[in-house]
Amino acid sequence: MTPEELLSSLLTEAEGNWDFEGFTSESLEFFDDFPQNFLKSNEWWRGKKEINTAYLKPEFEAFIRSIIQVISKFDGGIETNPNACIGRPTSQNKGAAFPYRWGAIHSARADKRIDVQFFLNLTSMGLRVGIYSGWNAAGPKSWAARSRKIIREQGPIFEQLKILEKVEYRLIKTSEQDHANKSVGTKYAPSTSLEMCNIISENKQIGILKLLDIRNMTAHELKENILKAFVETRKIYQLLQPSSYSNYARDLVK
Repeated sequence: MTPEELLSSLLTEAEGNWDFEGFTSESLEFFDDFPQNFLKSNEWWRGKKEINTAYLKPEFEAFIRSIIQVISKFDGGIETNPNACIGRPTSQNKGAAFPYRWGAIHSARADKRIDVQFFLNLTSMGLRVGIYSGWNAAGPKSWAARSRKIIREQGPIFEQLKILEKVEYRLIKTSEQDHANKSVGTKYAPSTSLEMCNIISENKQIGILKLLDIRNMTAHELKENILKAFVETRKIYQLLQPSSYSNYARDLVK
């Protein structure tokens, strides 16, 4: 399909298969008072648990579930269990809280931490959306293989990056401290495919993301923007896939 045909089909499917009714102010403002000192994040989290249980947790789960319900009608290879697509709100390091909630639409039976992700990241700045893949201790060999793929496909990937830059996506790296400081992180604008590869290699990650100002969007506008972002980034998602990926079954845009 062309991107235009895919988006039209997704929007049609979403008319009867999208349950999410939007984020409340409690969820949108959840991370606004996240402490810049991470040593205080555990105490902060304990004070937010009731709001998380009543608002953010069920709303973010409904959000990811609706995305899966629509996208899975076109890509049968994605993980369809929403719980397997949502990241933990706290780390295993003494319960330190993360300054965001994140979800990853990824391949079924794959570890979302090391797979290519259609990435959704709710922060105090808004909703970041796009493509992410990076090194993780759970699968260092996977990142090594993906790095080789990026080098082999650097021409087409760079071409897609330049296309996405025109609609406000950026090659970007954001640390946990950046999030706590309410900063988008470090943006890159490589002028050649080799420069792009060097940046990705140095950071041990590829993140091509844009920031959506969802506090000023209706629930309908949010739905449209998410599905549009899925279509816009699908080509890079396909280019980054491992050899086990079925191009015939799962390529949605040409």
